[in-house]
Formats: sequence, structure tokens, C-alpha cells
Amino acid sequence: MPDQQAYDASIVDPARIRSYARKIAGQVQGRRPTVTHQYRGIVTRGWIISNYREEGARDSGRFSSWESGHLFFLREDGELMRGQYQVTTDRYDDACDPLRTPDCFELEFLADSDMTWLDRPPADLHYRKVRSSSGEREEMRAKYYLKVHAKGVGLSVALKRLT
Repeated sequence: MPDQQAYDASIVDPARIRSYARKIAGQVQGRRPTVTHQYRGIVTRGWIISNYREEGARDSGRFSSWESGHLFFLREDGELMRGQYQVTTDRYDDACDPLRTPDCFELEFLADSDMTWLDRPPADLHYRKVRSSSGEREEMRAKYYLKVHAKGVGLSVALKRLT
């Protein structure tokens, strides 16, 4: 388990991470297929760095579900992007997948303050049954644990996985 005090004392270097992202984009260009994300007519091509679910619910009475999470994306030009999504489906057994419904969220440039998001990715997804007016519902919440020794390392490791 990483040391929380050492992590807190570390300083994220956004310029270094952005430079590394451009380097990785250059390395994987032409070697790895790109993903196309489209939102309101804006098309973005690149690679998914990380996609994780944060919370959600499945309602058996209405046969619907919803899920929210974050998608981290590396554009072909090396720019880092992040999108926060919430997807709702009409059938109980449908998986909420932001990649199958790309018009459900917008990608935005990754802010310097967001470069530590992947240092504490959701480690466990916990479901619990809850009674609702429409029947029984399962709610899901993620638990987060520090996975790296210094700020920004989670994003760097996720970028390295693309190569």
C-alpha cells in the first residue's frame, strides 16, 4: 500500500505529463487502432486511457438502469481529454457503455487539477439491494484506494499501457 504522507508531499508536474502524452501518441500512431468519439457533431479520434464506472443503479421494477463514470482519452495530437458520463438504459440487462452511446457526454481538455484522478481509481464496486416505490433496486458505489506513490503517476502508468 502506498504511503499517503509521501503521496501528499509529492507535486504533480503537468508539463511533464503532457509532454509524455504527446510522446505516447506519437509512438502508438499507426500501431494501434483509434477510437472515434462524437458529440454534437464534434469528432475526436484517439485512444481510451481509462474508463471506469463510479456509481449506478439497476431497477428491476422498471427494467431500467443508469450508470455514471469517467472516461480519459488521448487524442491523436497528444492532447489529454476527460469526459464525465451518465448513461441510462431502458432494459434491465443492458450494460451502460459510453462507447456504444458516444453522444451521451462531452470530452473536455484535461485540467491540471484532474491529473491525479487515476491515482485513486475505483478498486471495488459494491452493490446493495434497496427497496424503491417501483420494486427492488440494486445500487452500485465505487470505493477508492491510493494505488501510486506520487501525484500524477496513475495517469502516466495508464498512458504507458497504450504502448
